[in-house]
Amino acid sequence: MVKARQIVGILEAEAEPDDTFDGTPTACDGDESDYSSPGAVVYRVQTRQSPYFDVFCHHHVVRVTVDSGATGNMIRHATARTLGSQIVSSAQSVHQADGSSKLHVIGETRITFTRDNKEFKFEGLVVENLDVEILAGTPFMETNDVAVRPAKREVILGQGTVFTYGSSPSSGCNASARRAFVLRAPPSKETIWPGDFIEMQLPEEAHPDSEYAIEPRTDSPSFRKLQQSYIWPQPSIVSSVAREIRISNLTNEPRMLRRNEHFCQATPVFEPSDDSIEVPQPSVASPPPLPGSHSSVVKIDPDNLLPPDIRVSLRSLLKEYDSVFDPKITGYNDAAGPLEAKVNMGPIEPPQRKGRLPQYARRKLVELQNKFDQLEELGVFQRPEEIDVTVEYLNPSFLVKKTNGGSRLVTAFADVSRYSKPQPSLLPDVDSTLRQIAQWKHIIISDLTSAFYQIPLARESMKYCGITTPFKGVRVSTHCDGDTRLRNRFRRDHVPRPG
Repeated sequence: MVKARQIVGILEAEAEPDDTFDGTPTACDGDESDYSSPGAVVYRVQTRQSPYFDVFCHHHVVRVTVDSGATGNMIRHATARTLGSQIVSSAQSVHQADGSSKLHVIGETRITFTRDNKEFKFEGLVVENLDVEILAGTPFMETNDVAVRPAKREVILGQGTVFTYGSSPSSGCNASARRAFVLRAPPSKETIWPGDFIEMQLPEEAHPDSEYAIEPRTDSPSFRKLQQSYIWPQPSIVSSVAREIRISNLTNEPRMLRRNEHFCQATPVFEPSDDSIEVPQPSVASPPPLPGSHSSVVKIDPDNLLPPDIRVSLRSLLKEYDSVFDPKITGYNDAAGPLEAKVNMGPIEPPQRKGRLPQYARRKLVELQNKFDQLEELGVFQRPEEIDVTVEYLNPSFLVKKTNGGSRLVTAFADVSRYSKPQPSLLPDVDSTLRQIAQWKHIIISDLTSAFYQIPLARESMKYCGITTPFKGVRVSTHCDGDTRLRNRFRRDHVPRPG
């Protein structure tokens, strides 16, 4: 619709045809004499990108497309629901630029956007199918003193603030714009409550409107107090607006930051090209076989408290379930019933984006690729063409440093999780677990540290779990990791236990 508005009024007068057209007719399924002259000539018309600028709405970043020819303001229904704006009924109707095609109006809403400490009032109609997120027409421009200058590709946002649209940081920018920035907490102690956010200012050398990968600092005091399953900020990709980013607390617990604490870092992102050169990497070494049987390294009665017959019975039990301790885990075998993870997507689909990765150094990108190769050998990741799955959503991956050394591969399914509905499940609590194990005579504890990703992923949900690798294209996650409680229940159901 926007492109249709741009070419309205172009005179269909005589124009010079394309130089590549030599006027020679083309014969198609008929006598060549039937095509003595070309029946139609298609001329090129110029199209340009519509003016736009990015704004904040709470912690969300949305794009406002400016259309000086539109007589009203409109917002896409999915965008309004994502922003949590109140939608009231409306008796107004709206048509496209042709004057006859009618749009489906859901209602109307009022939202306040912010950018660079300036507020923008938006009052518009909520439309079901809109080709842009927010279409700001003449009423929006008058209310907020917004003007456009297409010749300079500029949007004047009042008070002399100018935003240049259509510009993006190129790969050839200076090294200072590609390095990671350490973000520091405010000078005073601050608490970020659940659902709230903290606004951070990027340095002057950072690009004003770009995307950054947010990763926590494992050496910060606030990180040491958190459990590994509740790290904050969670690795994700956020957009900056006028060198400002907002990091939200989407957990169920408040997060406290000490004054001037280095709690996270922001790294620019890039899109791996399809013709990336595959980096020669060492072959992934398989874990060495255990001496004798896989269960021979299991310690039985280290304090020598059990009678000999019990120790013999336990040893025979371990040999019977020797495959449980095999380092090469092939996945869950449905021994305790069918168990499958599904993405319960809501009525609104997450936005499709290109694959992005943090702008790591080459050495760290190779390390990230090696992590993918290891999990691909174990069957956690597979090629989309091998399992006949069409990937619709790509999720970024990170290398998060461990407190005890090394790095952990973390994939951020932030976009997918925000648009999916939680599924109710009955998980065991501490009291019921204690009552259950109190009946047992002996307890065998086995920490399956390499089996937490055994939960298979439903085939219809694999399209949401595409992952971009640095050098080897797209992979699909076929297994997933549940939360801590689900993982503990999964372990108890598959560890052999007598009694």
